[in-house]
Amino acid sequence: MEVFTSIRSSLAQAIYLYIPSRAVHHDEGNPFEITLTRVLEQVSFRVPRWKQRRHQIFSQHENEGRSILQQLDGLPTLTGTFRVKLAETADGTDWKLLTWVEKRQNRLLTDEGDSKVIAAYLKSGRPRELLHQALSNIEPLNDYEVGLLVGAKVEFYKNRRFFEIARALLRQARFESLLAEAKGDELEGRKAVKNQTARLINRIMEAISTPAGIAKAYSRIQQ
Repeated sequence: MEVFTSIRSSLAQAIYLYIPSRAVHHDEGNPFEITLTRVLEQVSFRVPRWKQRRHQIFSQHENEGRSILQQLDGLPTLTGTFRVKLAETADGTDWKLLTWVEKRQNRLLTDEGDSKVIAAYLKSGRPRELLHQALSNIEPLNDYEVGLLVGAKVEFYKNRRFFEIARALLRQARFESLLAEAKGDELEGRKAVKNQTARLINRIMEAISTPAGIAKAYSRIQQ
């Protein structure tokens, strides 16, 4: 109930009540699929005639700066973490919602994980204890962090897992300071060499690779 009442959109609330029970036995490789037309009908929401308009309902930012997808993705359920994304149907006539529940026991990654941020950490030669302890505490980004990323014009949805791992390694205060810096760059019109997303990722990778940053994080965990 606490999670449900924290969702601001009534449509997102309705989907959260309807979909997770169907997605619980699915994973990212085999997600539960449902067309946007069908899901809107199931929650008694007016179905727009045009395919692109249906897509916008789920992907465009609302007044609080977060789309329906952003409000739903990463929400906790009784068995794990609710994940959602959009994909076009095979016949091109509609979009479909792909959903699954990421089980809690699968949240812990191993040294063989293919994440670039983990690879960078391992190459740094820093304590493996930090890696294991930090990765056991990976959590979805909170509203404040998502808001910073939106304000920074960073493409965070497809890089969600990277940011979650980076947050766990850097710890919340350091991670949020980097996000705030990225938002400040955008507000002040400082152009990135490639784009805002690449600039932030480079800064995060540098922070993780810096011995001082890792040592401080390790010290806090040990305390």
